[in-house]
Amino acid sequence: MSNYGIKTVNYPLKYKPMSLEKRRQLLPKKSVSSLYPAKADIDVVVTGNGKQRIDIIGDPYHERVIYKRERIMDMRWKDTPEPPDVAHAIPECRKLLLQGEFEKAAKLMDQATKDAGYDKWIDKRPFGVEFPRLHPRLHSVMELLLDFDEGQDTHDYLRYLDMMSGEITVRCEDNKGGLIRRSFVSFPKDVSVQEIKRQNNEKFNVKLRFVAPGGYEQHDYFEDYVLVDYLEMYPIPGSDVAVKTTKDSCTVSLAYDPQYGTRGYCCSSVIKTDGEVDCDADSFNGYITIKDATTVTILSRSVKYEENYRHELAEEVLEDVRLITDSYEDLLKANRSHLEPMMERSTIDLEGDWTLSAEELLNEQHSGGELSSMMMEKLYDMGRFFMIADTGEDPPSLFQHNINTNLQVCAGNMTGLPEIMDTYFRFYETKFDDFRLNAKRFFGARGVLGNVHCDYNSGLFYQFSIVYPHYCWTAMLGWIYNEFWGHYLVTGDKEFLRDRIVPGLKEIALFYLDYLSDTDEDGKVIFYPSYSPEDPSMNDYHVPFPKDVHAMNVNSLMDIMVCREVLDNLMKACQILELDEPDYPKWKELREKLPNYLLDEDGAVKEWSFKYSGENYNHRHVSHHYDVWPGRAISPEKTPELVKPFILSNRKRGHQDDSAHGIIHRYFTAVRLNDLPDAMHNLRTLMEHGYVTRTLNTVHYPYRVFCPDLLGAMPAILLEMLVYSDEGFIKLLPAVPEDLSKGSIQGVWLYTFAKIEKMSWNLKEGKAVAEISSIVNQTIKFAFPMGYKKLYVNGKLTFENGNEFDLTMEQGSVTKLEFEF
Repeated sequence: MSNYGIKTVNYPLKYKPMSLEKRRQLLPKKSVSSLYPAKADIDVVVTGNGKQRIDIIGDPYHERVIYKRERIMDMRWKDTPEPPDVAHAIPECRKLLLQGEFEKAAKLMDQATKDAGYDKWIDKRPFGVEFPRLHPRLHSVMELLLDFDEGQDTHDYLRYLDMMSGEITVRCEDNKGGLIRRSFVSFPKDVSVQEIKRQNNEKFNVKLRFVAPGGYEQHDYFEDYVLVDYLEMYPIPGSDVAVKTTKDSCTVSLAYDPQYGTRGYCCSSVIKTDGEVDCDADSFNGYITIKDATTVTILSRSVKYEENYRHELAEEVLEDVRLITDSYEDLLKANRSHLEPMMERSTIDLEGDWTLSAEELLNEQHSGGELSSMMMEKLYDMGRFFMIADTGEDPPSLFQHNINTNLQVCAGNMTGLPEIMDTYFRFYETKFDDFRLNAKRFFGARGVLGNVHCDYNSGLFYQFSIVYPHYCWTAMLGWIYNEFWGHYLVTGDKEFLRDRIVPGLKEIALFYLDYLSDTDEDGKVIFYPSYSPEDPSMNDYHVPFPKDVHAMNVNSLMDIMVCREVLDNLMKACQILELDEPDYPKWKELREKLPNYLLDEDGAVKEWSFKYSGENYNHRHVSHHYDVWPGRAISPEKTPELVKPFILSNRKRGHQDDSAHGIIHRYFTAVRLNDLPDAMHNLRTLMEHGYVTRTLNTVHYPYRVFCPDLLGAMPAILLEMLVYSDEGFIKLLPAVPEDLSKGSIQGVWLYTFAKIEKMSWNLKEGKAVAEISSIVNQTIKFAFPMGYKKLYVNGKLTFENGNEFDLTMEQGSVTKLEFEF
């Protein structure tokens, strides 16, 4: 003991948490638990069925359940605004850009968009910054507050999510018999289900308050509840709200401002109980008081209407919910039958203690070493659970398609979620008419130009401004079709290739043929105006950036890279399918005219391949690393001469505003280029510095703004350490850190018509075993960077003392590889 003289004092938790020993007897293995309720909105426990979602605070006596539904948005318009017709200004804009007159070019196009009526869609921000009008804003359907009489000596508190069933449990013991609340959202029945009991099955009293958006304008009752961010419950301007209660039901209905159409929604809840019930309601709240109950079950369904909405529809939904007579256990069993097989398609085991809570795992991560193995394992599962639970009629679509949504689904092809990816694909395929109008209005071009943020019902381009000229970013759809191509590589589905990939790539290529109409003095086509997300990133606080950096620019590397990938994949698909396409010679000629990449004075690859363009080393994206990730054109094996320029570029990049997505992309760049120290630096930043919450969800900035970019990417983040694949090539265990030196995986789909059925490794013992199946006849080059002393193929010693080997694999075969190293 030192003589420092000042002691530390432990934090006084309100409810004593359950011990590790008791948790070991209770928790399912594929679960995430938390030892105390949420104190902030980012720490809620989340579950859903894609269409509907509930967020749960977890206070045993003063609960708050936040109901959400896809497509529930505060509308900004009746019909999405069409893009302005500014193609006439493009020739003059291009002249100015070639002269290095970036500001004049940007002002010219800005004025053209405003003259075309776009000025009403621009928001003014501090420092005179003009931001694009944001898309319709997501908001909560309603909230349910549950108020119980507080017990004494509250202990054995725990809240947890079972990822195999989607069930959230909140429980505690006290002098009144404790409480246990179980909740999930049913996939088969499309209702949220909640059950409330005492642990000793004795009677209890509970007050229910159903709150519509705007209900918290009256703060009379809210102070009794955990204060989290409730901004998503703000009054919806121009809306009409109706709340109705009976002794066994509550309906919350909202009609949006009629100037935006006849849209609206309702949430209809049926309350089943053996207790005595009283009810009441006002304009924004429904009150139900239940006394002397042994059980309360609440079934709720939210429905969105795009037209002809009227409050009476809530009664129709209510009657449909009343028809659900299944018991809680039967509904839960059906949910498990839906969810568990999908979760089991791809699993990872990293040898940790699965009973540790999220708080304990974060503490383990913060306490030294490199990585908490069990935290990594649970995040792998949570990432896949998120993709399933967040995909309904629409795929995960929070924020933009220039990195956010791309990260959220990037593990889908690799971890066996084709139905999730199909929803993702159709989300964009259904918007091609809008994409065609975008191309015509902005550039006078044929083909398609994707929007950086597609609404569920529109792909029209309205989200841009002089500081965010995203209409100059031509790479959006090409990036989306990288995932289409990935689906083909993991399935070998030639029908999908013919019917869904080739038509899309042809329209993207058609746009390029018109857009890339000019060449420079070297005969290279010019991408202009061009944009590289998001350089520079102009935030509210107006982060300064170099004077020679401009958003509207020439020859964004990302635009060049995506164009190359589109053309290469399109021409390859035509060869595979033996298609005779009349534009094939034009695609080939265009491919040969793509610009070269430029290096800076340190030898790092530049973001722009144009002589007048400066570099901005402190912005949150690394868009110009696209060909490293998510593309696979640049790698140590394929392009060794490009490894150092991209490593230098990656390491020079600053964090700017600490957005998670930029750090994730830098991790992917580093791990693929075998820059393991920088990969671990970026990964540990994400794991240790506020991006992972106390329920193993993730955020956009440290400790704020719920955002699933990191969560959806986590399976891919871990798999990059364990396997890299490309057509005809598989690299096993390329970047395994010491803290993950022992483990196993099963169910990993590879980008070469193959699959890891299962693989295990133990670096300390120098052993690894992989079983790999092939869906086509092929010869694959394998790399094993650690080097092997002996390699057994299907039980026979076949190779010795090497780090590469070739294997011919037959369609439908499974090859077992046993490494000694």
